[in-house]
Amino acid sequence: MSSKVTVLFLGATGYIGGSVLELLLKDPRFEVTALVRDSAKARVLTEKFGVRTVAGSLVDIQLLTEEASKADVIINTASLWMLPAIKALLAGAKAKFEKTGKKPIFIHTSGAATVAGEDVRGEPGSDKVTADTDVEAMTRSSGNEPTANDESSATVSEVPTMADLSFEHIHGVVEATVRRAADEGGYVRSYVLHPPCVWGVRRGPLIDAGVSKVLSPALDGIAQLSIARGQSALIGRGLNKWVHVEVHEQADLYKHILDAALADPSFPSGNEGTYFAENGTFVQLEGARARARALHAAGKSDTAEPKALSKEEIAQMGPMGDMLAFINGLNVVCRGERGRQLGWAPVLGTDAFLASVEADMQTRLKV
Repeated sequence: MSSKVTVLFLGATGYIGGSVLELLLKDPRFEVTALVRDSAKARVLTEKFGVRTVAGSLVDIQLLTEEASKADVIINTASLWMLPAIKALLAGAKAKFEKTGKKPIFIHTSGAATVAGEDVRGEPGSDKVTADTDVEAMTRSSGNEPTANDESSATVSEVPTMADLSFEHIHGVVEATVRRAADEGGYVRSYVLHPPCVWGVRRGPLIDAGVSKVLSPALDGIAQLSIARGQSALIGRGLNKWVHVEVHEQADLYKHILDAALADPSFPSGNEGTYFAENGTFVQLEGARARARALHAAGKSDTAEPKALSKEEIAQMGPMGDMLAFINGLNVVCRGERGRQLGWAPVLGTDAFLASVEADMQTRLKV
């Protein structure tokens, strides 16, 4: 029987997930199984990196439960809001606990805006800074949380559409389910990471092999829209702030949490296991100007200045336009204290972020 720590990994081919997976692959303690839809990428992961792959997606409920029941660690970087998939994974974790008496570690990826977001539509926000050590703020209900004894089976029919749910609900129900599995269910040790605007043109062996995503999804919508309209876009006056973190430095926080949980069975989890990953703030107008400089230098815009999206432009994009405008118009300011207490020490700040926004745009323009 293998003495290695078995890890079920969701999101291996993604932007955040790929950066986390690369750190696990450097650590000989781990034996990784990845859920992968793309057969070509699965083959590369197995042949070049020694990752066991399972063909499937987040709607393969029975498969998720089966694979989770074999894992010491479950890391989800694939979906923020698909409750059936999360319930299936937790069912597998519970089966593992009932069989072995050992609580699996469950690391889930959410988002900073659901906890620290302030709807200001591009105007200046308040001076409030939410710290991840504030348990009440980090676990505040967003509305329709599951009941404490809700262990109903997951079904694909539960999967909602983006138009069906509020932004807060999309994250909140899943987060509550994950936390309660630890604090009330008692069969898993759960940790929820809340990334902000994650940035950086990714590098590393998985990128070289063509397996995972290079560019930031957090920057994608507004960047692609800016390219299409021929002028950098922003919401309102763009005076709202967002926290940010570089993608490889954020991956290091995942590893710090995992290492701490493996080293200490009593390492706090559940409501005490929520983390912000951040290393500074930027004003949205600054980011829009960085995009504008890249567009103008490439001859894709007549001006090096951004312009606010009109109501008509937003309406033309339908529900996704509303979501894009809402997210980019939020004020999201928070502080990650828990990770720093573990020794996590990000160094890339706002100047590096703004330079990377230009590099991100330049890369997109070459595609």
